[in-house]
Amino acid sequence: MIHHQLQVEVRKNSTGSLWGSIGNLVDFHWRFAGFPLDVQKFVHKVSHEGLHSLRQQYNELRTFTPSNFAHAASDMNPTKCRYKDIICLDASRVVLQWPAGTTEDFVHANWVTHELFENRFICSQAPLDSTIGDFWRICWQENVRQIIMLCRCEELGKAKCAQYWPVEVDEQKTMTYGLTITCQKIDRSDKNFIHTRLLLTCGQESRRVDHRQWTTWPDKSVPQTPLAPFRLLQYTRKQNKYPSLIHCSAGVGRTGTMVAIEMIYKSLSSGIVPDSSRLLQNLRSQRHLAVQTEDQYVYCHYAIIQFAYAKKMAAKHDVKCRLTS
Repeated sequence: MIHHQLQVEVRKNSTGSLWGSIGNLVDFHWRFAGFPLDVQKFVHKVSHEGLHSLRQQYNELRTFTPSNFAHAASDMNPTKCRYKDIICLDASRVVLQWPAGTTEDFVHANWVTHELFENRFICSQAPLDSTIGDFWRICWQENVRQIIMLCRCEELGKAKCAQYWPVEVDEQKTMTYGLTITCQKIDRSDKNFIHTRLLLTCGQESRRVDHRQWTTWPDKSVPQTPLAPFRLLQYTRKQNKYPSLIHCSAGVGRTGTMVAIEMIYKSLSSGIVPDSSRLLQNLRSQRHLAVQTEDQYVYCHYAIIQFAYAKKMAAKHDVKCRLTS
């Protein structure tokens, strides 16, 4: 396990930051909906309580079991589960109903919602070779327009995800049930992300789907930038009429971290100082084991603090946070 140290200082007139000038890394115009006081309260709370408190919160959550812990569907479909120890909760699972008359309704994916989300997320494991068709059935059935992929297909010599989407312009993949996926455009200009524009076609209907892959987030660890999550999450907010699908390999660690960051962000943007422990309980009652490591739990807070600093939300204070191996 990688051990990280979080040091938070609240100081006036300081220009320090973790990885260079954070302000220069963010060129989007988001705001916490005019509630900087609540952001300051959150920053102060995390700063005052420190790393020990975050670790304690996370360790207490290790024993949390949701009341709706049934997982019969994943137990009955072991060949469709990438990892034996990652179950799919029955109460929130995505039930495949397309095409009509199908008898196989299981896919390792759960709905995740929050009272402040405009729309829901689908948190999924990475497709296996044998479940690529099921993955695209989710996307067509639920009208997914944004796919956020947080892993590589292979990491450290181990298979983490099947190559489920076309990676060359004009390349096509044809699934069962008459669904075709066509690659229209690829943008590799960002060192962290690959954006692929896809066209899904079934019969006479076509839909555009944007596939964004974050290629530099290590498994069961944290990224080297605190602001990248917000760059991806902004696209899910723009498509708030449709659910967005997020996956890593197991669909709980990196995936859960992204959704937890969005939960904290949406709370703060609504003028609420969130209780992070309860927030994670809520998340884990929908996607089991979401936020898989202590480091990822710390990173959720670190990312929010650095974003608040970059956007000048902590009006009279500068925040310096450090995560070091």
